[in-house]
Amino acid sequence: MFKVTSLSSFSILVRLITGFLSSKVIAYFVGPSGMALMGNLRSFTSLLESVGTLGIQNGVLQNVAKNQQDKVRLNHFVRLVFWTLLLFSLLISTTLLFGNSYFGKMIFNSNRV
Repeated sequence: MFKVTSLSSFSILVRLITGFLSSKVIAYFVGPSGMALMGNLRSFTSLLESVGTLGIQNGVLQNVAKNQQDKVRLNHFVRLVFWTLLLFSLLISTTLLFGNSYFGKMIFNSNRV
């Protein structure tokens, strides 16, 4: 238990340090307005991540654990989740591809020149 906890703590510490350093580098090169734009981009990507997974992580984990013994049912469920997420990812990707100028303007407020 201690080994797992210490590895998890080390991972969090490394992520914290790299996040701090990358924020400092970005702030140095792009300034406060650039940091605001990076915050907008991070918020948008986290929104896409949440929407892209359809919020089903806990349900998938629970259903896989519940149907662990019934391999046929588990296989059917995993296949269904895979195809659903693939279809939804393709839908989001197509929307982003064809709407890239709109999303760029919304995220980066590029109407100012």
